[in-house]
Amino acid sequence: MTGKLPADELETCVIPARQAVLSVGTEGHDLPGFVQPGGLAGVFAIYLNGIKRSSAEDAAHGIAEMVLRTNLASLKSVTVQMIGALIRAIGERHTPAGRTAVLHALATLLAKAPLFAKPFIPQLQRTAVKNLSDPANSDVRNQAAVVLGALIPMQPRVDPLITELIGAANSAADDGVKFAVLKALCEVLSRAGKLVGESQKAALSSLITQVLQEGRGTARKGLHTNISGQIVAIAVRLMSLLLNIQSEESAVAFICSEILDADLSRNSIIALNGLLFEPPSTISSTGVMEGIIEVAINAAKSTDVRSYLIYLIAGLDFRGRYPCNWKDYDEWDDYQNCGNSERIS
Repeated sequence: MTGKLPADELETCVIPARQAVLSVGTEGHDLPGFVQPGGLAGVFAIYLNGIKRSSAEDAAHGIAEMVLRTNLASLKSVTVQMIGALIRAIGERHTPAGRTAVLHALATLLAKAPLFAKPFIPQLQRTAVKNLSDPANSDVRNQAAVVLGALIPMQPRVDPLITELIGAANSAADDGVKFAVLKALCEVLSRAGKLVGESQKAALSSLITQVLQEGRGTARKGLHTNISGQIVAIAVRLMSLLLNIQSEESAVAFICSEILDADLSRNSIIALNGLLFEPPSTISSTGVMEGIIEVAINAAKSTDVRSYLIYLIAGLDFRGRYPCNWKDYDEWDDYQNCGNSERIS
């Protein structure tokens, strides 16, 4: 029947087809009609027409729902056509909601059938990175990040992706885009940190340094209430992941230059807090530990209430993780002996 209907009439079937699938099928369970030979063809033809036209949002959601109700064996025959159609659709002038839905469908398909998508990895990566840099809509960026995260385990080399993302972060004029790209870099390092090359580590270090140096000397307030603070916070998360895969020499050099030797500022406070919560194992036996403790104590004694709260929480975690005789530090002893009102004031 769908083979005899013109394209315009097929598009009008998108919403009814989707409603029918949702009413008779359950996510995670095979829909009997879909697992029959050729069972996907009719509904897929409807959705295929929809993602090319104004019904892209509903059609893309329909494809994702179809994937979640079909087994791998039945999906295999349509996967190539499905991925190709979705990649082409994301390049069309659809609304942000339509592009978000298309990216969601791609992410769903990658999660369900990653092996079938391997031939498309370069195209999918370019599509994800391009939409990660969309300045107009955070939902599009978030779904692009999900697609990128699904692609990482499928790649034997992540250096080209890291290089591309660093370039996107450096050229980002929009703070929301920069945040999304830094978050994607965190995803890469958390999933495939051991695959990162030395030149990429150096480039990441430079990127983090750039973010930490922006806004130094500004008032220490509103650490996470605006996009600027969120960028610094996600850059510190990236810093923690990077320090854990760097050599001891590189990690110590970065910590000294960007945290220990830096003037106390909003950014250095956030960076030291991140370091206290996730200290890299490579520095546990180095002399830099004493410097970290000293800076933490000085910051905790600051009259700034916000920095006091940050370091009180982080310092307790740090002391439990790296037990040492803190009483050897006279300043810490004086700080502990003062009353609560003195500490906060």
